[in-house]
Formats: sequence, C-alpha cells, structure tokens
Amino acid sequence: IEDTEKHCWFADPDPAPGETVAWSGPACNGALAKGEGELVWTRDGKVFERDAGIYDNGMLAGQGSIQFEDGAKYVGLFPGDGVLTLPDGQRFAAISVKEIAGWSIEQDPRRIAPLP
Repeated sequence: IEDTEKHCWFADPDPAPGETVAWSGPACNGALAKGEGELVWTRDGKVFERDAGIYDNGMLAGQGSIQFEDGAKYVGLFPGDGVLTLPDGQRFAAISVKEIAGWSIEQDPRRIAPLP
C-alpha cells in the first residue's frame, strides 16, 4: 500500500477497500519505506492502527510498537519478544511473527501468565 503524499510503499499487498496510510517518516520517492516514523492506517477515514518505530523494506524492523483500534498495544522487537497490553491494562509476554503482509502479534507460549 502506498502513502500517496510521501510516495512510500508499505508491506500490504492486498489492501482492503477504503484503506489508506499516512507516513510521518522520510520521503521515499516511490520506494519501500526506510527510517524512523509512524504509519497511521485508516479505513473509510477512521484510524484503526498506528505502527511506530524503525522501518526497513516497508516493514517494522527492530524496536517498535503497534497500537490497535481496540486500545491494545504491542511494544517490542520486530521480529521478536515484546509486551502486549490489553485495553483493560493486563500485560502479557508476546512475540511478533513476520507474515507475508506484515506482522502478527501472538501471546508468547513460553510465558502464559500475565505480567506484573
């Protein structure tokens, strides 16, 4: 998917109808996003996700965060270990797993109990 103002491309080969992105990082001149910034995802004009951190090849790489529409937030490594905070404040060990079109955030099976 492309940020049409900064001409940066991001890993999402099949965007949903009405889905757009806005990138706060450096301009890309038609290339994949690289550098530090925040990517704001909207669908039909409504923000549903905010991804912040270091980007490489149009994807988060290294330390970063994803804020979800429901208020849940993952902070950690891409790929790797992090913490998922649920909307009610519960915190769990989590991992980010690289998928074809981005990242999935999963509870870390090595540490099931909530974090303090």
